[in-house]
Formats: sequence, C-alpha cells, structure tokens
Amino acid sequence: MKIKKAIACLLVVNLMCFTGCKNNGSSESEIESDEFYTPVRDSAALTDYSTLGLANYKEQYINSPFFSNLTDNVTYAANAMWSKFGLVNDGTDAVIKIGGNSAWFYWDTIKFMWAAGEEQEDVKTVIQTWPVTSDGYVWSWLDSEYWGGKGYNDEDPTYTKVYHLDNNFNYINAVYECLAWDNGTDFLNKVDYTDNEDADFDDASGGLTVLQKTELAYSYILNGLNGKNGLIIIDDGRCTGEFHSSSANYWDNLCFGYKDAYEGMLFLGVLKSMQGIYTMSGNSEKAETCSNLLFKAKTDYDATYWNSEKGRYICTVSKSGKVMDYGLTFLNTEALYYGAGNQSKANKIYSWIDGERVVEGDTLTGLGILDNFKISPVVNTVAVESIKEYNETDRKYYNWWHAPQAINPYTNAKYGQHCENGGTIFYTAFFENMSRIKYGKTESALQRFITIADEYGKDELMRDPKNDFAQEWVVGVIGEFPESGLVPLVYVKGFMGVNATCSGLEIKPNIPTEYDTMGCKKIRYGKKNFTITENRGKSIILESADNSSEEINLIFSDFKGGEYTVKVTDENGQTILYNAVKNAEGTLSVKLTASAGCKIEID
Repeated sequence: MKIKKAIACLLVVNLMCFTGCKNNGSSESEIESDEFYTPVRDSAALTDYSTLGLANYKEQYINSPFFSNLTDNVTYAANAMWSKFGLVNDGTDAVIKIGGNSAWFYWDTIKFMWAAGEEQEDVKTVIQTWPVTSDGYVWSWLDSEYWGGKGYNDEDPTYTKVYHLDNNFNYINAVYECLAWDNGTDFLNKVDYTDNEDADFDDASGGLTVLQKTELAYSYILNGLNGKNGLIIIDDGRCTGEFHSSSANYWDNLCFGYKDAYEGMLFLGVLKSMQGIYTMSGNSEKAETCSNLLFKAKTDYDATYWNSEKGRYICTVSKSGKVMDYGLTFLNTEALYYGAGNQSKANKIYSWIDGERVVEGDTLTGLGILDNFKISPVVNTVAVESIKEYNETDRKYYNWWHAPQAINPYTNAKYGQHCENGGTIFYTAFFENMSRIKYGKTESALQRFITIADEYGKDELMRDPKNDFAQEWVVGVIGEFPESGLVPLVYVKGFMGVNATCSGLEIKPNIPTEYDTMGCKKIRYGKKNFTITENRGKSIILESADNSSEEINLIFSDFKGGEYTVKVTDENGQTILYNAVKNAEGTLSVKLTASAGCKIEID
C-alpha cells in the first residue's frame, strides 16, 4: 500500500477547537428537526456494454465469469474489474494480486476462496505461516510486529512506530472464510512449518496448527482488548484515540483507539467467525458461548457508537472521554456489513451517504459525498484539520491524525488532498453496496454499479491523480490497493447472494429488476466447481463438469414462493429428487450429494 499512500480529496475549511458529538449512546429514537433533505439523483438505465466507450473490448468480459440475460455495461465492467484487480491477468499489473499482510488477510480470502483457481492455496499459506506472539498478538507485518515492516520511517524522528490491532480480527475472519468455502475443517490442522528463531520480535507460531494460532489470536482479543466483556477497549498507552495518538489499523493516518468503533465492528465479525469455526468443528458449547457474547457485543456497539442526532456511527471515544466523529462513510457501511445496526440505522446511514439527508456542521454534505469521486464515497465528511486541540507541553495544535511530518493535514494532506482526508479508496464500494443489498437497497446498489461501470469506461479505472502538491494521494485504486478486487464481487456475493457459511452453501438471490437472469462461472465450493444460474423468481441451477463428488448442505431463500423441487441429475442422466426443509429464519435447505458432472435444479 505504499504504505497506503498518505491519501486524500476536496475543500479547505476553517479550523475550530474540539467539540464532541452528541447522543452517541442514545436510544433508537431519531431526531428529525435538525435534518433537511436534498433531491435524489435521476436513475440511470442499464445499457449495452458497447456504450462504455472503450478503445478496445474483450469478448470474454461480456459473459465470463459473470453473465446475465443481457450484454450490459455492468456485467462487462464487473468482469473487466475482476480480471484487472482480482486475478490481475489483463496485462496492466494494475495492483499487486494478493495483499499478503495482516490488514489484507480477510479481504484476500473474500477475493479468492470462492473462485476456482490456484490463488486459494497462496492465500492459505500466508495465514498458515504468519507470525503470532506467545500471548496471541498477530504481527502487523511479515518481518515485524510494527506496521509498515522493519525500518519503516526510521529516518523520521517525529514518527511513532505502531502496533496495529486489526491484525487479530482479520486473521480469525480469514480462517473462517477459508473453512466455509472449503466445506470442511482440514485447514485448522495445518501446521506452521516456519522457523523464525532469528526474528527481532517474539514469534511463537512455529509448530502450531492454524486452530492453535486462531485460538491464541482470539484469546488476545478477549483478554487483551476487553472482548470478553463485549466492548473492545484498546488500553495499551499508544492507541488512545486522542489527538496525535497512534493508528490502530489499515487506516494508518487516523487515530482510532481506546473505545474503537473500527476494531469493534471487526469484533462482531470475529464472534460470528469463531461461532462458525466451533460449529464446523463440532464444539457446540463454545459456539453457543460465542453466540451469547455476540448478542452483548452488538448491543454494546450500538449503544456506544450510534449517534442518533447525526444518524451515523462515530469513530472513537478516546481514553479521556472525547467523542470523535469525522463522518467516516467506510466505517458506517462496514459496521452494517459486520452486523451492527438494523434497518432503521441503515436507512439513516444511506440517506446521509447518498446526499439526501444533510448533517449540519459537516465539511461536505449532499450529493458530493458520492459524486466527488463516483466510484466510491468520500472517506470522511468532516475535515481532519477542522477539529484541533492545543497541546500545552508541545505548544502546538494537534489533530486526529497520525503520520510522518511530511504528510501534513494543513498542507499536502488537507481535506481533498489525501485519501484518508476527503479522498477515497475504491475497496469501500464493496462494503457500501453489500450493505445496501443486505438492507433491501438492491436497486440503489445497481445504480451505484452503473456509475462505476461508466467510470470504468473512461479510463479502465487506471487513475491515480495528483493533488495540488503533486502527490498521488487522492484516490486509492491501483498499485498498492489489491483490495480493489473486492468491488466486482458484489455481482456474485451481493446481487446473486452466493456465499459460504458454517451451515453450507447459501444462495439468496437479490437480482435487480432490470435483469431476468444473473450467473457466475467457476464458483468453487469444497472440491466442486460450479456454474450457477439464477432466473429471477423462477429457478436456480448449479452445473458442474468436474469429476469430483461433494456432500453439500444447500441453503436457498424463498425466491419465488410456494413449493420447491430440488432435482440432481448425474453425468449418466440418473435423477434424484430431494425435499427441501424450511428453516426457522425462512430459508430452505437440502442435504445432497453433488456427484461428478451433475446438474442441480431448484424450481
């Protein structure tokens, strides 16, 4: 990530002294009197892919791996982006293929564990051999406990080395993603075969299994970060959440810490992941413990971080009690993804991000939150430099900003000049739109993808504009941003609703009304590779041409109403009919054998 470019985008604002946000721990009641709404955007229609205006078109992008009943711009752009930012095989080397470091663990598994190919083993090897200390801290970098790696910013005496805390959460969520798509727990028994005796830091992971390392990482969260009590609290003297304190995660210029909404939302994911790991391992007692803690953690998260007046989640409550709110769009959409919030909160969040609802006092309001960069939301709607605190000891003002002195929020990293202060990072569009679909906003997610497709048509997203200070810090898409490859996966994981869990292979279609059919080739589940076709309101078809066999618990939503027949036809034309069972949450499931060359039809 260069190390994730000092990053940025927009306006300069007047500076003001620190003020905390109100009602961060209030109830669900919504305050409407201080809100006003702006007109919504006009809807755009799907168009043929030929309208993208590209100099050259590639035929395979019309229908591989994603396809529909149309030859449309969204499907073409999704395929092109998967090639460019996911598989990195279009000849441009737009990004590095695999993040291969702790901040990218989970994102790498989202990118590759679903897809037939060789990348799964590369991703799993990184997880299997990653260093973990004796007390369970997952290293920030492959050669160092510190973020950025050995020697990072050693030449700058003003820079404070940091231990990031998202490492542990990302590790556990990644392990679960591997197990779910593997349809088994063999990976938990893999042993770390590395010998890191010459390391400058504590590495106790040699000889440990993936399960042992996962439980060590989980113990660190529970006991070292207060997870056992439901609310993540970082009390290490570094990540305090105060102005000019250390960074705690991937967003390495922002001073997350203490009561930290970013690590807190990842914790919701971890509890679901650990529940899934224990369920798949047959440990129902530990799975239930995780489930009970998850209920408390979600309740505590919403009570601590939801600001009912502004209709969004705040960033942090610092150790001294300051409530930090910079209107972080990515934090809000990711929190919904990991399980925070509800329909009412989601409605509030998207009315703000979509520019319909104005939050008074924000630096940026209205349609510009999405329209300034179009491909993904502006990272923050409150300028970092607009809130400051005077430090009597150092006799200077500080902001909620952690960076080498060469990255200055008053000059070359002020609002609109850096991707972590008024700029944008493309990967956030994945969580933005997955959460839209999760809360029934499928048509608005399609509108966002029509916009992204149109932007792809301009320059194939090979963009890295310089700011006013000649620094390429404004937009994070190419180069050190392999996470850009997440965005096209909204097609299969969001619109098609194909995901793996501890319960089985889930197919819950969310097909926009403009399509009759959506599908995806080369979906890997266990030992099987499938082409999955969804015909809106009619049928789901899984086809496999390989010679393997896999026991599958197939879970699908009630996508057409009424009775369902599940028919499996093997390569010899022999047919078996299965009865689907209605589950408590309203889905249906069937346990079946996917044999060599089979076709599974649900209608």
